[in-house]
Amino acid sequence: HLNRHRLHEIEAQIFWLLGFKENRPKKQELILVVDDQPTNLKLFEAFLDYHGYQVAVANGGENALQQAQSLAPDLILLDIWMPGMDGFAVCKQLKAHPSTHDIPILFVTSNAIAKDKLKGFEVGGADYVTRPFELEEVLARLEYQLRLRTLQKRLAAQNEALQREIQGRRIRESKYQRFFEQALDGMYQLSADGQSLEINSALAHLYGYASVEELRLETQEGIAKLYVDSDRLQQLMFAIGKMGRVTNFESQVYRADGSIIWIAENTRIVQDTANNLLYYEGTVRDITSYKVITSYKK
Repeated sequence: HLNRHRLHEIEAQIFWLLGFKENRPKKQELILVVDDQPTNLKLFEAFLDYHGYQVAVANGGENALQQAQSLAPDLILLDIWMPGMDGFAVCKQLKAHPSTHDIPILFVTSNAIAKDKLKGFEVGGADYVTRPFELEEVLARLEYQLRLRTLQKRLAAQNEALQREIQGRRIRESKYQRFFEQALDGMYQLSADGQSLEINSALAHLYGYASVEELRLETQEGIAKLYVDSDRLQQLMFAIGKMGRVTNFESQVYRADGSIIWIAENTRIVQDTANNLLYYEGTVRDITSYKVITSYKK
């Protein structure tokens, strides 16, 4: 017993086949139907057109390969038992070519033998519909594969965008690292607790150390010990936390030989996209000669 909605749907399809076509929204997806029987081609073409799909047809294996290459359909309905090149051979060639490899293929067959179904999956088929079939079942299986393909495309696009972002980040980091290592001014990165994360050669030399490794070893318990005023680093951190960045922050620091110099620091907070503190980064200049001249003038 058919309900009223189902009767209305059948009636609409009959009128559609007779040429009395109502306006239905057109879909973007293109379906390629491959069958050597003209009647089957017309049936599928009318049915899919009724449901809003764009439809292309091919009456044999060679024609199907040409159409798939030139049209790049979103899905292929492929009859198995065709003269010459059968559906299995067509599917195998489609899956072997990069431009058609990812197109989902629904096999259409009148033979429901498990061995043939297994062979279809082995050559790359996505699903089967068996004659005699319900057109609504065909539609359901077809739409499921299209939704799956859309998700795969979306994931592939997101993965590609992610790979581009990773590559861009690596390039930026590489450029920054070269700049960091070759800079004439001392440069550093500090964790929130004042531990050194990165130090460049210029900073090590400014403090009188022969290498970055020597300065790291000296400051492995923290860089506060470099400041003559033991509270100076805390004052710097407080100022950065309040303002986000500090410029020309002047302090006295010890060099490796115990001598004292004046430095000016420019430091800022580096945050992630959620505004969480990642680290501090800054530059250091030796301003001892400037301070001496200023003191002399006074």
